Amino acid sequence: MPTCSHYGRICSSRLSAAVCAVVAVVAVATAVVGCGEEETGSPTSDGRQPYLSVTEVESVLERTMLALVRTGGGDTSTDREGLVERVREADHSGREFELWVWSSPRIARRERPSLLAAAQEQHGDDARAIRAANVVAVFPDRPESVDVYRVAAEAISRLGAACVRGRDAPERLRRLCFGGDAVPPAGEGVDRDEAEGKGDAVVVDGLHYRPLVARRLNPNIVPDSRMVPNRRPPGKLWFGVFLRVCNETGKTRTASSRLALVNAFGARVKPVELPQSNPFAYDAQQIKPDNCLPREGSVTERAEDGALVLFAVDNAFLTNFPVALEVEGPAGKRERAVLDV
Repeated sequence: MPTCSHYGRICSSRLSAAVCAVVAVVAVATAVVGCGEEETGSPTSDGRQPYLSVTEVESVLERTMLALVRTGGGDTSTDREGLVERVREADHSGREFELWVWSSPRIARRERPSLLAAAQEQHGDDARAIRAANVVAVFPDRPESVDVYRVAAEAISRLGAACVRGRDAPERLRRLCFGGDAVPPAGEGVDRDEAEGKGDAVVVDGLHYRPLVARRLNPNIVPDSRMVPNRRPPGKLWFGVFLRVCNETGKTRTASSRLALVNAFGARVKPVELPQSNPFAYDAQQIKPDNCLPREGSVTERAEDGALVLFAVDNAFLTNFPVALEVEGPAGKRERAVLDV
């Protein structure tokens, strides 16, 4: 394989500008995967360092039409200094790879060789580790030999190149690299102690609200394409809470329409209104005693996922764990069901 200096020697020869431009593109892509590793994650001219969250990397992978789900997450139990988050992603065939998020590009650059060595010891010499700024993606096999690895590696490589090129990179990717952390909003956030009861039901006005599933939704894949609009607000991603509400009282009660998504910093997002024609949408209707929403026999009830409460959130919102669904009752009292995300 040509080295980084090899590309430099090519462009120092008397080649046309067009040829050198092609060579430059190849060099950038190669640098992200292997050579030039020490250069990825460079600061911009104003000194800003790139920083990526797991959610931001996932948003890039989602645009490739990969149907990925997290099969493990939030694991920072290792003694590695600067580790922010470690998650496993898998496609429908069960092919898994890992994303390691570090507190800075410098630490990610330092840790990448040891992650690669550990992966090769576990999976064999074909394992690979690719860095994009402060994130290292670890693949148990050569990306070019497995479709999901190849697509994911290419997307992460493009993201890594954007973090190197800064101002010259595509605007969407540059915003992910250099967007900067949002200022934590004022308000009471979800407490860490609350997270111990994640997935539990909360009772509001006699109704039991239980989030069955909470996950990102990708309009490019089935079945998500049947649940959510094709277009999201700029800079946002779709996040759905699939909710079951049961009336265990002796009187008819009305489900609350005052729901919100709240994170650890107290940021609050209201649901997106879905059309009544959407059979998966949550409908704040009356529930008779000993009955539940979604109603028995409905499309959503047969799917056993619950009724969809849809949110449009930015990339940073879900990284501020824990995250909860907040339900407000008729008297203004609020209860939170912490989500398993």
